[in-house]
Amino acid sequence: MRTIFTTNGYRIVCYLLLTPVPFFCLSQQTYDDVSRSSSSYSGTVFEKATQKPIVGARITITNTENDTKVATVSSGRDGIYYFSMQTFSNIKVQVTMSDFKKGERSFTKNDLKEYGKRLPTIYLDTAFKIDFTPAAPVRQSKEDFVVNKLESVNLLPLPAAYDLLFYLNPGLRGKDSLMSNDKVILPKMPRISNDVKRQNKDVFLSDRTKDKNTQNQLHDSIDKLIRILSDDISKYKIKYDGVDAGGLRQLREYMQMDLQDYKSHISKTSKLKAEEIIQLINSIAVAQETMLALRRIGSKEYEQLKALWEDLSYLLLSSRYMLFSKLENTESPETTTRLINNMKQNSGPANYEEGISFVMPIISEAAGKNAGPDFDQDEVGVFGFLIWSETMISKNKPDLADPSKRYLVRYFPPALKGNTKTYKLCSGPANVAIGNLTRARYGIEIYDTWDKKYVEPLYDTFETSEAFTNPAYSNFLISDFKDIKYILIKLK
Repeated sequence: MRTIFTTNGYRIVCYLLLTPVPFFCLSQQTYDDVSRSSSSYSGTVFEKATQKPIVGARITITNTENDTKVATVSSGRDGIYYFSMQTFSNIKVQVTMSDFKKGERSFTKNDLKEYGKRLPTIYLDTAFKIDFTPAAPVRQSKEDFVVNKLESVNLLPLPAAYDLLFYLNPGLRGKDSLMSNDKVILPKMPRISNDVKRQNKDVFLSDRTKDKNTQNQLHDSIDKLIRILSDDISKYKIKYDGVDAGGLRQLREYMQMDLQDYKSHISKTSKLKAEEIIQLINSIAVAQETMLALRRIGSKEYEQLKALWEDLSYLLLSSRYMLFSKLENTESPETTTRLINNMKQNSGPANYEEGISFVMPIISEAAGKNAGPDFDQDEVGVFGFLIWSETMISKNKPDLADPSKRYLVRYFPPALKGNTKTYKLCSGPANVAIGNLTRARYGIEIYDTWDKKYVEPLYDTFETSEAFTNPAYSNFLISDFKDIKYILIKLK
């Protein structure tokens, strides 16, 4: 419609549009809902090492509330990518790119509100690729071949491990050598669940720590036992039943040397190892105090004392017990000299020349001083006790993960066998029981929760030292248990 009118000499033409125009009035809540119903977002992808943008990365956005894909886009110039969402929700952004490790980041609704339309940068690490040419197969002795195969499945080369491999591959027994690429049946090792890792990690780290209070207790225990061992037992008029008085005196002197030498290592001793040493020292102190109180020692008590010292020597890293034991059973001066020379070649203590002066199977002070710790290691590791028997393992499917949640496993110093208060329980019940152990020899007790009875292992004791003397295990001590080593316990 057109209207013409004149004012102050000016002619004005007005057009009036009669077509109706709708008008909307939105409440604040409705406006928010509309704005969220379809929103556009952007983000960037950068290389972590160089801080440069990555072009051509594949970005997948997923709605984590209903596990549906929102969009799949690529990063363009300056590493920028764009996407839109029809529904405002929690999302996960995954980024993949050749030669880079996968990147991922999740965002909640609150995160999206906080960041607005621009999401934070996702950084990708470079994925290093190593090209190598496999070595040509070589002929190996049966022993080397078996050890390599055990290492390939993270098994300690303990007797039960050999038994298992030979059980699965009976033909190995009749061979002297094999090619390194010869095929054998290997046991399938169970993986440790994340729950077990979390449950044991705090305990493991605590065992590895060097706790000052525990070290002080160890120092006090060593001083106490040194005082007991340095006491002159001749004044007590002790009755010796089947025990040589000179042998007991020398044993006490050697044990005192071990303890005195180890005092300089206390500050390097882990909490777990300190606790185990204290346990054995206290047992020895009680045995010696009982002997002095009763004025008597028999052959049974003497052998028990030697057993305690043997277990203690593993922890103190001393070879004196080995020297004492060998010389105690030697009957000729020639054999004594040969033993000293052999130990000089194999153990490498500082000076054996004085030890060669032995003319009787009696231990001199000079040789004792030379038999102290010849290396300084304080190892704590995570071990998996893997229980097996021939009835549990199939030669076609040698899976050691089944049966699970069956056995309770406890370990202890062999000399304290029967003293159940000193036993330590592994995580369980399970077919794989996890335990933290230091470098030593242990006994083991196994309870079958299915049959409600204790079962006997084929071997009463095991040593963890084999895990540390092999260079292949140099990265063994990993706190998150990625490289756990198994100890196979074969049942009778």
